[in-house]
Amino acid sequence: MDHVTQQDPIENEFELSNVKWTVAMAKLDGDPDSATSEWFINLADNSDNLDNQNGGFTVFGEVVGGRDVVDAITDLRVVNLGGNFTTVPVGDDFDVNGDTLLNSDLVVIDDIVLAYDPATSLAADQTVVPGGAANGANHTTVTITSEFGSALAFRQMGLSGGWTVTDLNLKTETSGGATHPVTWIDDKDDATYAAAVTPDGLLLYKHTQGDTWTVRNLNSEVQGSERITSSLTTFVGTNGLSYLVGVTADGDVMLFRQTGGSQNGEYTWTARNLSETDLLVNNLDTTPTFVSPLSSYVTSWGGLNVVGLDAQGDIQALWWAPGRPAWSVANLSQQTGAPALQGTIAPYLTDWGAINLSGTDANGHVVVTWWIPSFAGDWVQTNLTTLKSGPSLATGSIATYVTPWGGTNILGRNADGDIVAYWWAPTLGPGQWQITNLSEFIQGADS
Repeated sequence: MDHVTQQDPIENEFELSNVKWTVAMAKLDGDPDSATSEWFINLADNSDNLDNQNGGFTVFGEVVGGRDVVDAITDLRVVNLGGNFTTVPVGDDFDVNGDTLLNSDLVVIDDIVLAYDPATSLAADQTVVPGGAANGANHTTVTITSEFGSALAFRQMGLSGGWTVTDLNLKTETSGGATHPVTWIDDKDDATYAAAVTPDGLLLYKHTQGDTWTVRNLNSEVQGSERITSSLTTFVGTNGLSYLVGVTADGDVMLFRQTGGSQNGEYTWTARNLSETDLLVNNLDTTPTFVSPLSSYVTSWGGLNVVGLDAQGDIQALWWAPGRPAWSVANLSQQTGAPALQGTIAPYLTDWGAINLSGTDANGHVVVTWWIPSFAGDWVQTNLTTLKSGPSLATGSIATYVTPWGGTNILGRNADGDIVAYWWAPTLGPGQWQITNLSEFIQGADS
């Protein structure tokens, strides 16, 4: 055997946690920047230990395939051959007291290939809507699905703090399985949570410290709950309880909800298949066939709402209000005569009780379907692009927010990739929308 030629030590770059099946750099005690050619595989969750000593052990890989091979190695007998070789795994036939040690008695890596794994990319999948949450302490979390299908959580602690990134896939036994993550901050414990769809079930993550997250499988905890496979959305009711809603492989709408109780210091959850209960009317399933990601919002009077587009481009709303025994379905596009929409629906609410559902039609026009309490059961549709002779926006790029002073903002990308804002403020008067190209307005902004 030849000794592995060592190059210069590598600067420590601790970011990812030392959870099970991650691969980390070995280094000298008391010297965080001493890693060279040696590495190890975490056979258990060692985050509590290795993340918090010697600068944190830098994770640079994950055992994706061949985990059974690693398990087979750990099952081998370990012998002391003297010198630096005090714990060497050997085959069952080797006699430490008499045999000559042969290569066939050892675990030998014959060849190593340097390969680029695109799954480590932090670039976002532009077809999946990012999630975000922030609180008054300026703790901000953004969740994305990467261009190679990994669920990532970016987190910043305060405006002057740096960002950390956590690959939520490392928290599941199914490598690469966690996708379409959502995030929220629970006011009950001021903790940041995330959830993601995986082949193992609906995983619930809780941020604890640094870039460390704990994980639970809600499908394993809630007996009889069906697995969500797409269109995950989250919201918090006026009662302070968190909700997760998504679509199963059969097209059913599945709802997970906090119970209001706790066990072992963690909030407990329950689940209900809305398609098999609330939306089953006279034995007829009224569940829409959603083809877009789901969005959600909660009204000031406690109404819970989940919206998305069906195959015809109609806005389908699942809604519940206090005092109602069950959830119901409403086709808002049929009520307003709105054109078929594409992409996603981005809701926003106002202090005066208005509900606004923004989206784009086939021409990229910004269309808002809206309602105010004085309309009773009627909804209205307005094409802002036609109204203001504004630019078209890319399908699926729409996002919304409302300022503390009541300013409403609809943002998206134009054909040049610029961020364009359709915006309105109470001082402008009814219908006086404005349009600003933020990429042109902000010096040095990228398209």
